[in-house]
Amino acid sequence: MRECAGLHGSGRRLPCVTSPSAPAVLRLAVRFIASHNLRVQLVGDEHLPKDGPALLVARRAHPFYDSIALLDTLPRLPHLVVGLGWLRDPLLRPLAETACKLLEWPAAMHGEHLDDREAGALETGSALLRRGEVLAAYSEGSGALNAEIILPALLTLLEPAQGSGERRIPIIPVGFRYARDEDVWNVTIRLGTASYLDSPGDRAVILDQILARARALSGDALERG
Repeated sequence: MRECAGLHGSGRRLPCVTSPSAPAVLRLAVRFIASHNLRVQLVGDEHLPKDGPALLVARRAHPFYDSIALLDTLPRLPHLVVGLGWLRDPLLRPLAETACKLLEWPAAMHGEHLDDREAGALETGSALLRRGEVLAAYSEGSGALNAEIILPALLTLLEPAQGSGERRIPIIPVGFRYARDEDVWNVTIRLGTASYLDSPGDRAVILDQILARARALSGDALERG
């Protein structure tokens, strides 16, 4: 228990209990879900830097469990780029947006165009990379954002985040493979070798490389037993 800054009427400091942070609560939630539904193996974790910024580009195989597996298994908790365009409920949408703000997840990208809200999400993503965080986005596959719109936009984040050649941010492909075993999914997350954006003219080449590697890492992503 620590002391709060405020004072009691007697002049002594008030004790206060630190509430758990949003990432800590998230870790507990995904651990609970994963422990009941998934067995996850992580392959290629040496490609994820132990510190500093990184952009993960994953080929989605399952609309829900991919994120659970990533958040539960990666040694560094990633910030997910999420699309909320499909969420039309007037009550759930504000709740989802608030949760994304607490977790610092760039949100409101739905792949049709980049309006003011999407531009705000890109700003959030750029700030996270400059801060040295891991950012993860889904390139294609089940329920993924539109790769033709989102991925080129994400690559533009790397230029200001990399600064004037002070750092190179790895772009790491990610694939998922699922196999059903009774009531549990066996999930293999595969991280591939990183690519780097050294000039704006490389974007199309890098994009093709990352998408091809993510597809190869996924292989036959879903096996129903």
